[in-house]
Amino acid sequence: MKKILAAAFAIICTMTMFTACYNDDKSHTTQAITQTAVSNKWNATYNKCSIRLEGADLVYDYDGDPIIVVEMTFRNDSDKSRSCGYTFSVDAYQDGIECDTAFLWGENSEKYDTGTNTTDIKPGVEFTVYKAYMLRDETNRVDIEVKGFLDLSNEILFAKIYNL
Repeated sequence: MKKILAAAFAIICTMTMFTACYNDDKSHTTQAITQTAVSNKWNATYNKCSIRLEGADLVYDYDGDPIIVVEMTFRNDSDKSRSCGYTFSVDAYQDGIECDTAFLWGENSEKYDTGTNTTDIKPGVEFTVYKAYMLRDETNRVDIEVKGFLDLSNEILFAKIYNL
């Protein structure tokens, strides 16, 4: 009887430990972020394609680290298939330091398909694209800069500031 009670107690303790480790409310939280334009430009055209930043959300990974997910609309008006990721370079900066690309898992990956950034679309098609970046903190603003992919002039086509 003591062995059965000890085994039941061990199972209950193990289940409680796993529940405590994986029940992080932040991992399921999404927060819309306010945005301001650095200039009056909210979109850009490059190589007969256009991009428009629609907004951004603050989400969290399984460790509770903050991630910004940027939603963009990409339109291909060229004469061949193109992708957003190989037409535009979209970079995020926090405190003047470039943010690393983030990879989403679980519920967030279902809501924001960040794999669409390199999906080719045919001419005349408009497509929603998401890109995620790791943040250093949840308080300092995030600057998003859009440039032409492999554009040697390194000209910023437009920029947005997201206040967390």
